[in-house]
Amino acid sequence: MKASEAKTRRKGLFGLFMRDRKGVAALEFAMLAAPFFILFFAIVELCISVATWQLLNNAADDVARILRTGQIKAADLDEEELRTMICDRMQFLVGNNCPPEQLIVDLKQYDTFALAAAAKMRVRNGEVVIEDRGFDPGPSQSKNKMRIVYKWSTLTGFMKSRLFNLNDGTTSLFAAVTWQNEPFDD
Repeated sequence: MKASEAKTRRKGLFGLFMRDRKGVAALEFAMLAAPFFILFFAIVELCISVATWQLLNNAADDVARILRTGQIKAADLDEEELRTMICDRMQFLVGNNCPPEQLIVDLKQYDTFALAAAAKMRVRNGEVVIEDRGFDPGPSQSKNKMRIVYKWSTLTGFMKSRLFNLNDGTTSLFAAVTWQNEPFDD
């Protein structure tokens, strides 16, 4: 077989392969499936974490209203009971998966709203840092600030490194509420 015949024959086989349309859908699916599923799971993961963040904010507002109106007095409440109140309001998405190490609560009274606004909270080196963290709810007419951090875990393991910011593979969903208590009897 001459070189030109071999080249023509190869061109013919390649051309035949290119003209054959059997299995094109399977080949296209194989090329597009991985990016599609990565995008799909990223969207689902993000939607669920945003819904959990909104639920956390609603729980913080609800608990703050209970404290602000004096329905529960500061003297009758400890940090564990406050954490339980918040977790109870988040059960729709987190269920009973609200262990104390995943929920950080900071509730303190301040002399002014400016001091409350100046209180710092950040993520540093993969850890949540709340300066002067404590539990000191104020009495009637005191100014209070409650900060809550919930460590949200991924649903899909391969999204951990791309969506989450803490060392333990979770992300910090946070809520903050500042208010002044109403005049109620202590």
